[in-house]
Amino acid sequence: MELLIESFDNCLKISKIVSFAEILQNQEQISNVLYDSKASAILFYVEKPYLLSDKNENDDVSTFIESLSVLTVIATENINDVPLKISMAFDIRLSKDQIMINEEMIAFFESEKNIKRYKILCGRNNTELLKRFLVSRNHTEFSTSLCKIIDGQNIFEYECNDYMIKLFREKSKFQSDIIMQCIISARNGDSRDILTKESVGFYKLVNAKAKEYSYGE
Repeated sequence: MELLIESFDNCLKISKIVSFAEILQNQEQISNVLYDSKASAILFYVEKPYLLSDKNENDDVSTFIESLSVLTVIATENINDVPLKISMAFDIRLSKDQIMINEEMIAFFESEKNIKRYKILCGRNNTELLKRFLVSRNHTEFSTSLCKIIDGQNIFEYECNDYMIKLFREKSKFQSDIIMQCIISARNGDSRDILTKESVGFYKLVNAKAKEYSYGE
């Protein structure tokens, strides 16, 4: 089945995905369309994924997702059908089911880089829950921040589309790009990179707001 690529509201959507191997086979096309679209986010809508038996293939998919220079989102009705290596490569996960916490998940968060990225995406309070979880292994509160549950009355795919639209509804392209730079630095950079991007981004936003007020006088 051929992937469907469409664009809406500052977002690129890839759907008709039934195997993650399709992402690898089409990664050049996806990257080119993403660049041309100037989108701030990309949504991968996965129908019923076939699990990849080849660990190297899982690694290749996650490496590709983490290389994308926009907010990355995966949507699938059961997130637990997706190999953890792939699902955690995305910035945001949308599903009908909560993600399962297991030893593989615990090992994932033994990396300081992954904790820092989680803090940028999920906030300080959720990060404190994560740290408590790593000590107590009580995941009742912590797990809810790993995956956004989509449980509305409408068709799941449409609910996911609405979620993506709301992400940037009140933000200009300039604001969205600043936020994205911080998220990408959290994904791929060290602590110093993250702090630098946050400081520069905050300065740019304040400076732009000051100019907006001055022009209005």
